[in-house]
Amino acid sequence: MGNSSWIKYKIEIWERLRRFAAGRLAMPEKSPKTTGANLIRAFFIKTLTAALLTTCLFYAADLLVGSVLAFSQYAWQTVANFLVILLLGIYLHSTRLRNWKRYLSVVAIYFFIGHFSILIEAYLFDVSDLNMTILEMARGFFIVLLISLILVRLFPVRKEPIKSNTDYPVRFRIRPLGLLSGVFLYLFIYGLAGFVLQASYPEFLEFYKGKIPSFSRIAGVQIIRSFLFMGIAILVLRSYLLAKPKTALLIAMLFSVLGGIAPLIPPNELMPGYVRIGHFFEVGISNFLYGYILGYILVSNSEEKEKAFVA
Repeated sequence: MGNSSWIKYKIEIWERLRRFAAGRLAMPEKSPKTTGANLIRAFFIKTLTAALLTTCLFYAADLLVGSVLAFSQYAWQTVANFLVILLLGIYLHSTRLRNWKRYLSVVAIYFFIGHFSILIEAYLFDVSDLNMTILEMARGFFIVLLISLILVRLFPVRKEPIKSNTDYPVRFRIRPLGLLSGVFLYLFIYGLAGFVLQASYPEFLEFYKGKIPSFSRIAGVQIIRSFLFMGIAILVLRSYLLAKPKTALLIAMLFSVLGGIAPLIPPNELMPGYVRIGHFFEVGISNFLYGYILGYILVSNSEEKEKAFVA
């Protein structure tokens, strides 16, 4: 009897160990597929899909006016659109805005930084005429309206709870001194970047010969652009849910990519390659520096307002 009980006990222990091991092995199959890798893969697929749709809309607009470009240009445009959609998707992932405010915020960021500010600069330096500028603004605005609608569907509101306004205050005062500092900072960085570019590439003077407007006109347009950039920065600062350094980094990337790098990736007939590549680095770097610094100087460093940017 003793031997029989001992054998039964060993068999029972073995069965328990076998069931436990089988259960542990089966756990990965039963667990939901919500790992970080899967989330990143899904985000990448959504971004690529939206970028292709954006390129198709640009192609349709070109086809409508009878100015279809070469395939290589649309391929480069897809790369540029991917970078733009990537940043807008990151913004949508952590913004506190909901419903129509969410949609309008994307429209404002995408159009005013990615289209309007660039087109008025091209018109200022006689790179494009008035009719072309108006046509491109109208086309860009129509595409932005459609793509922004698609983006808010592809990148929906996060399901996890978001802190309330009491825990995460977003109403902060913008002091006149902060706005004035933003204007002078933009004029300084803009002028410094242009000086460095001309010193590095003397050929730029040949391309812009007879196209450079008066100093007062340049300064007036850049002041308008500085307020435009500051308005978008305030929008992001008041609606984003990350710490201030990360929010400042996002503002810098939006200014740099949407306002300089992405539009200059595809080749175009308006400027030679060396001019386009020179502006690629000039505007990309200067807009990044301006956006990052702006993310700090527009908000007071008081302890109470610092709590609004706790991660």
